[in-house]
Amino acid sequence: MNIIFMGILGLFFLGIGIYTRLGKGKLWYLIEGVSVIIPDGFKYVMIPMGILCISLEVLGSNLVPFDSRVTIGNAILWPQLGIMLILAVWQPSWLLPRWLRILRQTYGTKITNALLKEAAQDWRSWVKRVETDAGLKEWAAKTYQKLTEASRIQSKIEPD
Repeated sequence: MNIIFMGILGLFFLGIGIYTRLGKGKLWYLIEGVSVIIPDGFKYVMIPMGILCISLEVLGSNLVPFDSRVTIGNAILWPQLGIMLILAVWQPSWLLPRWLRILRQTYGTKITNALLKEAAQDWRSWVKRVETDAGLKEWAAKTYQKLTEASRIQSKIEPD
């Protein structure tokens, strides 16, 4: 029974990882404070974690001869754990969903985070507006302009 659970858990992590990687899970990037519960690196570790769970399920089943389990397990599991650790700490930009890569290449990480924080205010309409690249770019330009104007006004109000 535990073996089957590992396979189901692996498929779950694999599905969520692929869904997020394809850029469908945009809301994941809007939730402020989620990194306390689920670290940011977890988004990038889900696919290897799913593969790891499925590998454990296969190793625990009768598909692999009992004598070979340790050898095959060491050859498969340790590299997967290493990959997961690397991705949890360092996330290469090419692993980002396309829509987020576009924003970061255009505005940089700091401004992109400010844009996403602004998007979280009305996330329902934001998700609909950014379904296409054109909608994403239009939303980002308008929001960037709004944030820039607000910053200029704030700097005029604050005393030196």
